[in-house]
Amino acid sequence: MKRSRIQTARGTFEVYTEGKGQPIAVTHLYQSFRGNGDFFVRKLCEYYRVILINLRGCHESPSINDREEYSMETAIQDLEAIRTAFEYSAWAFAGTSAGGMLALQYAAEKPSSLTKIIAGGLTPSFAYLDDEDSIYSTRNPHASTIKEIMENLKTATDIEERQALHKTWTEFSLYNKETYHTMMARPKDGGIHHERLQYFIETVKKFDVRPALPTVKVLAYLFSGRYDTQCPHRHTKEASHLLANAQLTTFENSGHFPFIEEERAFQQFLEQTI
Repeated sequence: MKRSRIQTARGTFEVYTEGKGQPIAVTHLYQSFRGNGDFFVRKLCEYYRVILINLRGCHESPSINDREEYSMETAIQDLEAIRTAFEYSAWAFAGTSAGGMLALQYAAEKPSSLTKIIAGGLTPSFAYLDDEDSIYSTRNPHASTIKEIMENLKTATDIEERQALHKTWTEFSLYNKETYHTMMARPKDGGIHHERLQYFIETVKKFDVRPALPTVKVLAYLFSGRYDTQCPHRHTKEASHLLANAQLTTFENSGHFPFIEEERAFQQFLEQTI
């Protein structure tokens, strides 16, 4: 992907671009990017002009002065500044997991700026934290293991230790554990921004965009793995029912990463969004 630094009214942001067609912004609330393009981004590049964005605090995007700048509200303000700098009257937005949650909030706050959203593995509220099928719920049998992994990742410096921690975390999120080897053979992009992740963990407990969704008319292509253990399927389904103009695609043999676990079916899904 082509790297550039885009000057906006809110600072200069690092972005990566590739592809042709309708412009679509992609980012995540607590990941940073190096422009290698993971499978989700690469597939989008086949159908769209992708603008992959490092949010505030990530790599060469603006640094932060206050932790509140890690918020969804700040992210949306920055996305709007970037859209304006690119001179797009509107663009699409895509995200998975926390990026999918951001997509819902973006559509609720700035519907006129969006042509569509493509989002999955998401939840419209904090309710997933009390869902025993989510590994992030204290009611889940794996909750203590996940918490320990996240704590250890904050301080682990040994590469092999970090890889082992990421492997365990990822395998909990897969329907077919053997898919992990396929994932490792694919291009990987960036990594977790731990300060952003910690802020997300602290603030997601208050996240609830459900009241705003019924009035959102933005076209929403939502997707979810039937066996998603991060944001269980029922939560993406709830968002699809609340939105006025949503289509939900369910991947029956996937967990949190259907774009890896069901590649061909996911490509067909993207073809339908054009």
